[in-house]
Amino acid sequence: MKTGPVVVGIDPGISGAVVVLDLYRNVVATWITKDDFTIAVGKSKREYAEGAMQKAIDDLHGTRGIALVVLEK
Repeated sequence: MKTGPVVVGIDPGISGAVVVLDLYRNVVATWITKDDFTIAVGKSKREYAEGAMQKAIDDLHGTRGIALVVLEK
């Protein structure tokens, strides 16, 4: 596995995704988050699950180091 810091992009929506790029803009990893980063509040409202996003960021930081995180709101 390559080493070095990465840039992480997170779309936390219900059909959200994560993309991880190295500093040369090569895709290191992608995955669909489905509803991993949101939680249901009531019947039709959802809120961000900040703890789940933080854990994903911490896991990546522990293996590669992170230069930047971009969160789509």
